[in-house]
Amino acid sequence: MAAGMQVVISNKDETIAKLKEELEENKREVSYWQQQAEKAAEEARLETERRKQAEDTRALAIEERDKALRLAEIRYHEMLVEKGARTRTEQMLEAQREDTSDTEAVTESSRRKSVSTPRALKSPRGQFELV
Repeated sequence: MAAGMQVVISNKDETIAKLKEELEENKREVSYWQQQAEKAAEEARLETERRKQAEDTRALAIEERDKALRLAEIRYHEMLVEKGARTRTEQMLEAQREDTSDTEAVTESSRRKSVSTPRALKSPRGQFELV
């Protein structure tokens, strides 16, 4: 009976040893997968940071583009206003030139008439004299 007990105890010791080995193997596997999970979490965190940075850069680029478009539109409207002002100024100058030409023509015509037409003046003695 003692020998039977020895065999049972020996079998139990072997079972315990196998279970300890399995436990150690399971601990190593858990440790490996924990490390893999930590690496994946770090990679995900880094990727999230890169994505956020890319989104921020994109938002800034869109903001800069919109600003440039607004400035271009403002400059375009300024150019239209300047062109309109220039056109009005040119029209006013042309009108002034035409008025000046008309005035000069009338003045020249008046000079010709005054030169060619003798004027009669009444002298202090009551007689008319030609000038």
